Amino acid sequence: MNRLTDNLIKILSLGIGLAIGIVLIAKVCFELSYDSFYKDVAREWIEQFAFRITLSPWYFIGAAAIVLAVVSLVIGLSSWRIARMNPVKSLRDN
Repeated sequence: MNRLTDNLIKILSLGIGLAIGIVLIAKVCFELSYDSFYKDVAREWIEQFAFRITLSPWYFIGAAAIVLAVVSLVIGLSSWRIARMNPVKSLRDN
């Protein structure tokens, strides 16, 4: 049991480390692309338009909240369905 716990902790720590690494790489890539693209290309292109609008951050916060709610609902329903499943039936199929 102790060895199983140690292996589980190793697997979880590798997964978390991988996720953190991916987030850091994405952050660096975003910062580099934002600096080079927006400041050089996009700003000149946007300035050619006659009409300008201001975007409130609430649009983006609302969109993120909707995505978070849908993802939470899907994961919750999936987890509930799996938790209610009969383990004997699952073992019989394997």
